[in-house]
Amino acid sequence: MEEAAQPRGRHPADRDHIRAAIQDGSGLEVIYFGGSHPGMKRIIFPRAIVGHLLHAHDDRSSSYRSFRLNKLFTFSPDDPAEWVPKALKHTKIDDPREFFSAWHYVIRPELWPALGVTLREYIDPAPTKRAREAALAKGLDKKAVARISVTIMCYASAGRDAIEFHEGDIFYGQGSSDPALQVLRVGRYLEVHAIDKLTPSRSPYRITADEFADWLETGAVPTHGRIAPMESDVKALFDHMR
Repeated sequence: MEEAAQPRGRHPADRDHIRAAIQDGSGLEVIYFGGSHPGMKRIIFPRAIVGHLLHAHDDRSSSYRSFRLNKLFTFSPDDPAEWVPKALKHTKIDDPREFFSAWHYVIRPELWPALGVTLREYIDPAPTKRAREAALAKGLDKKAVARISVTIMCYASAGRDAIEFHEGDIFYGQGSSDPALQVLRVGRYLEVHAIDKLTPSRSPYRITADEFADWLETGAVPTHGRIAPMESDVKALFDHMR
C-alpha cells in the first residue's frame, strides 16, 4: 500500500543496487518511511543486509543504524520530499555510566539514547593511516585509497537537542524516598507521572522535555506543570486506580 501511494519516480530500494553500494562503499540517496524523520530524504552508506534489515551509516545523523528494507525508497531529482536536518554536533564520551553518575536519577543503558547518548561510528586515525599506506604501497588508485577507513564505535552525546523520550520510559531515583518517574504521553509537552513507591499513588505533571531532563539530573521537582488527574491524557488510568 505504501508503494502505491508514492509520487512518480519513487521506487522501493533494489537489493542488487544496495549490494553494489556495499561492495564499493558508495552512498545511496533514499527516503525512509520510519524513524524520527519518516518520508524525508537522507544519504546512507550500506554496510550489510541481514534478513529484512539494512545496516548502514546514516550520513545526516552521523550514526550507524538499521533500516527496514520495505520502508526504503529511491527517488527522482524532482522529488518534493525535504532532506533530514543536518547532524547535531556530538561529543565523544569515554563511559556513559560516568557521564550520568552525578545525576539524581539512575539512567539505565537502555535509556541513554533518550538523553542524547548513542553509539556513533568514527574513523580510527592510526589504523586508517596504516591501511591507506599499505594500499598505496600495493599500487592501489589514490581515489580508492581515500575511501579506505577503519572505524570504531564510540559513545557520544549530542546534548539536550537530541533528547527523545518515549512513552513508557521509567526512571528510578538514587534515594529510597525518590518517586519513580514515568513518561505517559509524548508530544509538545510530556505527561510525566511521579509514582510513590509505597502507595503507589501517581502525581501527573505536564512539562517540556528539557524540564524533565532537569528533574532527572537534579532531583528538583518542577515548580509548575502539576495537573489534576482529571486533566490527564490517561485519565482512565486514574479511574482504574480508584
